[in-house]
Amino acid sequence: GEIEIENIEKIPELVFFECTSIEKVEIGTKTTTIGNQAFNGCSEVKEIIIGDNVTKIDGPAFSKCTGLNKLTIPISLNASSYNGSYSASYGYYTFSSDTNLTEITFTKGTGIGYSYSSGYGDTPWYYSKDKDITITIQEGITSIGENMFYGCTGITNLTMPSTVTKVENNAFYNCTKIANEVDISNLTEIGDSAFYNCKSMKGNWNISTSLTQIPQSAFYNCSARKGELNLDNVTSIGYSTFSECSGITGNIKIKDIENISESIFFECTSIEKVEIGTKTKTIGNQAFNGCSGVKEIIIGNNVTKIDGPAFGR
Repeated sequence: GEIEIENIEKIPELVFFECTSIEKVEIGTKTTTIGNQAFNGCSEVKEIIIGDNVTKIDGPAFSKCTGLNKLTIPISLNASSYNGSYSASYGYYTFSSDTNLTEITFTKGTGIGYSYSSGYGDTPWYYSKDKDITITIQEGITSIGENMFYGCTGITNLTMPSTVTKVENNAFYNCTKIANEVDISNLTEIGDSAFYNCKSMKGNWNISTSLTQIPQSAFYNCSARKGELNLDNVTSIGYSTFSECSGITGNIKIKDIENISESIFFECTSIEKVEIGTKTKTIGNQAFNGCSGVKEIIIGNNVTKIDGPAFGR
């Protein structure tokens, strides 16, 4: 059956160790800590709900929960904690590597997504990265952490609310199967390769007027996203940022970018016009190479250098 914990601040270690008939675990908002191996070996658990105020999971608390397919967890909580002091038979990481997650809901926590500068490969959703997964990010969350869904090629549906304004480095790197519409118009800060190769993710190219810097490869091969791209408020774009974004249409007008990076619009085949303003001095190698739909190019008076085949093909 179901274990529902409402009034326990710190769940002790081993409290439900190898209780193999539990099917659901629900931890309430009064809990702040989940002890080492608290639910380790609960192999029949299919759903785990972790309360919004949990800030620490100690050791392999949910390791060997091999039947898990539905998880609710605060986005600010580290889900890949490593503790090498436990034997391999009980697991080293918070969750089991052989779960079959299909649905994950991220609740607010502190509102700031945990940044997996290391350990992203040991989150429960990464373990299930090749399976079809639905991700729901709840209202009130403001950022998606670094490497959060890195390489999760099985994610098919992503719900991202308007409260999210920051997506860190590699957050959705190579999430190739996300196929629904995802609104990016509220983002004011985007990290390197944030949406790299999200080639099935739909939506338009409306970006916030507060988004002034777009780093390298941020939208590389986001080919399913369609529409015109307004760069009037953008002052810096990294290399390959919009490379192979074949759905960008109409006129690309660059006003305030001094140095246009290499491969910035490489093979953006639906662009029809390129207008480069007077603030630009250099145009990088292959910046517009392969933009086969371009009919008109206007290069500003202060451009002093065009590097390599910037307008080749």
